[in-house]
Amino acid sequence: MINNKGAMFGLDARIALAIFGALSVISGAALYSAIQQSRIVSYVTELNELAKGVESYLLDVGADFPKRTGLNYMAESEELLTSGATGWKGPYFTSIYNTTSKGFVSNQPDENSIYVVDIVDDAKALGGLVHSGSSGCLAGADSCHYWVRVIRVELATAQAIDEYVDGTDDSEAGKVRYSYHSGTDKYFVWFKGPRTFSTYE
Repeated sequence: MINNKGAMFGLDARIALAIFGALSVISGAALYSAIQQSRIVSYVTELNELAKGVESYLLDVGADFPKRTGLNYMAESEELLTSGATGWKGPYFTSIYNTTSKGFVSNQPDENSIYVVDIVDDAKALGGLVHSGSSGCLAGADSCHYWVRVIRVELATAQAIDEYVDGTDDSEAGKVRYSYHSGTDKYFVWFKGPRTFSTYE
């Protein structure tokens, strides 16, 4: 009888350990999922805040951003931090500006990810599995918007941002678009901002 009790105690202990181990795995998986979700929410928050900054600049200044020299699809995003434009009441975004990459430093753990602001004719191709270059907003463009872009993120992050904002993973449609960029071996993610005042010459 004593032996049976000892055996039962040992079995109970093993069951308890097995249950504890299973709960630990579940808790660990849930924790990892929660951490990943918080990263996506943080990314979307930063993208949204930058888009709001662009809109505030447009409302205060009453004119479109100047374009970066030699890049007809990119806004001079440093205007959000400092500008001589009439009506300017910034700064409109508080992240650190990298003068080398001409973008705002991301607060996310993806290595070297930065934010820039594009001026794009989004009636044409934007996003897709392979980045083929953005269509600048030129005279005669159909639908010109500012698109906040985060550079150098992993595919899973790009897909998760798209699903979080648009409710589905579609790299070429919706408020969020993304594409692979061979130059960085990472992904670009675009977040739709306000419409431009006019098409650019």
